[in-house]
Amino acid sequence: MKTRLSRVLLTVASLAGCVSPEGTGRDALGNGGASDEPATADAGSSMDAGSSMDAGASVDAGGSVDAGGSVDAGGGTGPSCLIVTPGELDVGGVAPGCRSPAALVTATNRCRVAVTLGTPVVAGAPGFVFAASAVFPLVLPPNGRVPLGTVTFTPGASVSGELHVAHETPSGAAIAVARISGELLPNSAAVEQYTIPTAVDVLFVVDNSGSMSEAQEGLGSSLQFLLADADAVGVDFHIGVTTTDNGAQGEQGRLVATSAGTVLTRQTPALNEAFQRAVMVGTSGSVIEQTFAPALRAVTDHAMGPNVGFRRPNAALSIVSVTDEVEQSPFDPDWYASMLLAVMGERRRNELAYFALSPQGRGCSYGPADPRQAAMTRMLGGQEWDVCNVSSPTWTTLAQRFGEQVFGRRRVIYLNARPNPGAPLFVSVDGVAIPPNQWSYDTGRAAVVFDPTALPSAGQVVRIEFETECLP
Repeated sequence: MKTRLSRVLLTVASLAGCVSPEGTGRDALGNGGASDEPATADAGSSMDAGSSMDAGASVDAGGSVDAGGSVDAGGGTGPSCLIVTPGELDVGGVAPGCRSPAALVTATNRCRVAVTLGTPVVAGAPGFVFAASAVFPLVLPPNGRVPLGTVTFTPGASVSGELHVAHETPSGAAIAVARISGELLPNSAAVEQYTIPTAVDVLFVVDNSGSMSEAQEGLGSSLQFLLADADAVGVDFHIGVTTTDNGAQGEQGRLVATSAGTVLTRQTPALNEAFQRAVMVGTSGSVIEQTFAPALRAVTDHAMGPNVGFRRPNAALSIVSVTDEVEQSPFDPDWYASMLLAVMGERRRNELAYFALSPQGRGCSYGPADPRQAAMTRMLGGQEWDVCNVSSPTWTTLAQRFGEQVFGRRRVIYLNARPNPGAPLFVSVDGVAIPPNQWSYDTGRAAVVFDPTALPSAGQVVRIEFETECLP
C-alpha cells in the first residue's frame, strides 16, 4: 500500500480530538475523567521556570487544521496529535559574525499510538542549523516527550523559513512544521520598543470546589477596585469566567453564562453585579482543580464556539487563576505555557500574562504553596498572590494593585535579542529615562522587570537599548 505524505501545520485546537492513552482517562487537554495524572514518558527535561521560553505549536484560534490529507484530527491516531515545541521560533536580532543562543526543540506525542519521527530538517531558512540530540529514526510512545535537538542562527540576512519534522503513525505519514525566523542586525546595538496594551481580554478561572464560597464572594465584590486603574486610563476590556472543573460534567473552559451573557465589557449594564454573578460559580465542582487546561481550552477549541466574541485579535490576554488548592492539570506547566504562547505568537509574547490567586500555605487555604502556579507566573510574566488576600479586610486596597497588572500594565518585558552580559541597558518610557532602581534585568528570562511602583501605563511606549550578545 502506498503511504500518503501530508504537510501539517499543527494547531492547539486539534488537541481536543486526541484520545488519551489507555488508562489515563483524559485527553491532551486534561478533560474526560477523574483519574490520577498520567505517567508521561518524558525523555527530556522540562523547561526550567527561570529560562527563556519559546512559543509552542502554531495556533489557529478558530480551530482549523491546515493539512494535506492524512490528518485524523478526531480519531486520536492522526499526525496532528504530534506537537512540536516551539511551533513558532523567532530568535530575534543577531549581529553580523555572531550566532543566536541555541533554542531547544521538543516533540510531544498526544496520540494513543506510537509515532516514528525522522530527523528534523531546516527548509528555506539559510543561516539556521539544527543539531540533533536524539538518535533518529525515533519511536515516541503515547504521551511521551523528547528533546529533538537545538536550532541556532548565524545570519547572512534576515530570513524566515520552517523546521520540518517527518513522522509516521499507522494512519499515515506527515511533516509537522515549526516556523523559524531571525533578523540580521546592522551592528551589535539593539533597540526594542513595546507599547503597553490599551485593550485586554481577561479570563478568570475560578475554583468551584467545596471550600471556595468565601473567596468567590470576595472576588465578586471587588471589580470596581480591580478596574480602578483601567478606568482611569481608559483600557478597553473583555472579561470572561470559567471554572476549574475540567471533568465530563464541568465547564471544560467554556465561559459561564449569566443574564448579561458570557462576555462582560465596559458597556455591560450593571457591570459590577454582572461580574459578581459570573464569579459566584458555586461549590459543587470537581475536587481535581485544574486551571491550566481549562484556560487553554477557553482560548483554543472553544474560541469560535461557546466562547465566541471573547478573544479579540489585537487585544492582550491576561489569565487569572483563583483557587485555594494546588493546580492539577495533567501535564507540566511548561507545556501549557508553550501552548498559550502559541495563541499570541512569539512576537506578541509581552501581550500574554498569567496571574494566580493561589495557596501559599496559610490557614485560609487547603493547599500548600504551589510550585506549578509559581512556575506558570514566572514563565508568562505575571505574578502570584496569596488567595487568602481575597477574603481579607485589606483586599480592596490590594485588588487595585493586582488589577493594575491584570487589566493592562505589564511588569515583565521580554526581549527578542539577548543583551551582552555585563553591558548596560537603557530603559525609557515615553522618552523619559527610567532610573535603574525602578527596574531590573532578569538574565534567565532575558527580560526587563519593572518595580511594582513604576509600572508603565496603557498606551505608553517602553524603549530598551542594549548591546547584543555575540556568541561565536
